[in-house]
Amino acid sequence: MNGLCTDGVYKVPGVKSKVQSLKVQYNRRQSVNLADYDLAVVTSLLKQYLRELPDPILTSDLLSKFEDAGETQNTELTKLLISELPLCNKHTLTWLIVHFTSIIENEKYTKMNTTNFGCVLCPVLQMSQKLFSFLVTKKNELFPRAILHKYIPPLRCASPYLPSGKQEMTIELKKQESLLSYIHREMNAGFVCKTKEEELWDVQRIITQLKRKLKVLEKDNHKVSKEKPKKENHINGKFEAVGTQTQTALDRQNSNNSVLGKAEVVSITSDTANISNYDGSLVDDDIQTTTSDSDNEELVLQYESEELMSLIANLKDNIVQEKCEIDRLQSKLVSVGKIVNVREYFTCPIDETAVANSVLLTEYKMLQFQKMNILKSIEEEREAILDLKIQIKLAQRKHMGIV
Repeated sequence: MNGLCTDGVYKVPGVKSKVQSLKVQYNRRQSVNLADYDLAVVTSLLKQYLRELPDPILTSDLLSKFEDAGETQNTELTKLLISELPLCNKHTLTWLIVHFTSIIENEKYTKMNTTNFGCVLCPVLQMSQKLFSFLVTKKNELFPRAILHKYIPPLRCASPYLPSGKQEMTIELKKQESLLSYIHREMNAGFVCKTKEEELWDVQRIITQLKRKLKVLEKDNHKVSKEKPKKENHINGKFEAVGTQTQTALDRQNSNNSVLGKAEVVSITSDTANISNYDGSLVDDDIQTTTSDSDNEELVLQYESEELMSLIANLKDNIVQEKCEIDRLQSKLVSVGKIVNVREYFTCPIDETAVANSVLLTEYKMLQFQKMNILKSIEEEREAILDLKIQIKLAQRKHMGIV
């Protein structure tokens, strides 16, 4: 909101050294906090980015057609031309126009109307003043689906809690998967660093936790939806039986009207006792069903705990073996390291060594990236195996007639 209340926004140039520093951070895919920079630095970098694009946002092929549509104020033709833009260009144009419109709508504070704002940006966007004015004034018709929502960033590993509702968890899972896809693209492009690897690992862990919570929630919902009609059918069946017996008793009373007094009282009392017995058995059955469900949940938790403890023991054994292997390799390096270093020093020129080290470092980073993906796959497979083992144990127990 700071830029929407600043006088002459986009008019004042930023300090060149700071603009260049911010540009370098973006090009290196580093984390950027725009609050650390003056508004003029940020707006100058955006103008520089648009100016240095190899092709205009409206593309060289369609630019003249856009100009003709703007000249005639043809909304339908302009919408058709926008749909023909490459996806990246279309998204960039959409949100730029939304942003520029917001600044113009706050002319009271920014002192920037369509005309003087166009004078600043039209050369950068490589379009005429008339086309710029047309795109801004017809924003709602040309970009009807461009609606701003408050941005809530994906959770980080340091977050104290995960969302509990199904809808919130689903939304957060989409954010995390989108972030994971972005990190993969960056690392595949060669932008690999320790911070990026740690971020990748944290995002994968959050995705795993969210999927696990969603799975548990879906199981609980499925169990509730499955038990509800069963319980209703059970109750309806009981009351139908009670109603049938009561009707039989009434018919028997009507057919024996000559029998009065004590016999009638005994019959009604007997039927009432039967109804009470049915009600009692109905409550007992409900209690038994609840107890059975509780026992099953306890069994699942017990089996899950046993499998996790077994997994922990196996992992500890693997860690001990890995440490022994590390010690062995380190002792081997100590014994031969000096000889190898001396040989490399005398046989390899400094430049060649630097190039070789750079290549090895790049390969190492790519291998680390592949390792992280493999570890993620292993973790998911372990969870699937754990669930299957629990299901097998429950099925075996049920087959043996214990449950």
